[in-house]
This record gives sequence, structure tokens and C-alpha cells, in this order.
Amino acid sequence: MPNKGTVNFWMDIVSFFVFMMIVGTGIVLKWILPSRHGEGGGGWKGGGETAGDWAGRWFLGVHRSGWVDIHFWLAVILVGLIAVHIVLHWSWIVCSLKAHFLKELGPSSKKPC
Repeated sequence: MPNKGTVNFWMDIVSFFVFMMIVGTGIVLKWILPSRHGEGGGGWKGGGETAGDWAGRWFLGVHRSGWVDIHFWLAVILVGLIAVHIVLHWSWIVCSLKAHFLKELGPSSKKPC
């Protein structure tokens, strides 16, 4: 089993890259394949879509709905990584909160950790 520092390092690296992939898919969804909802009524462009509309909804061989799915699942993975990160740092979190709140009580309070 690797030491705690190594685990934290790799958790941070993986979390960073997952976050950057979320940013990347967000850019694709916002500026490369923007949603066409709200442009004059129901559906894309207010009604029936044309073949040109459908063809323009692809980027790097993935349809816009696929990019939405990728974006969503990356976000789910990041939430899981953050939860594991919090679990790994739980003793530090508790110690820091105790130190902060005991400091607020005055100089007579003892250090919690």
C-alpha cells in the first residue's frame, strides 16, 4: 500500500485532469456545439430541424448528446473524487475546525491536536 502522501498526490493529479476535461467538454458544449433551444419556440430553431442542422451537431466524431453525457459522467467522477479527498483528509478537517473554534473561545483553550 502506498503511503498517504503518494495517494494524496495521485488523487490531486487525477482530480485536476478530470476537472480540466469537464472544462474542455463545457467549452465544446457552449461554443462549438451550442444548444439551439430558445431560438423562437419549441425544438431546435423553433421547429423541424433540417439535415444541415443534424449534420452540424457533431464534433470529433461525437454527437452533441454524446458530449453532454461525457460532461455529466466526468462531473459524477469528480464529485466521487472530491468525496474520497474529504475522507482522506477527515482528521485534518476535524483538527482544523477544532483549532479554529477553540481559538475563538480565547487564549485559555488548549490545542485540540
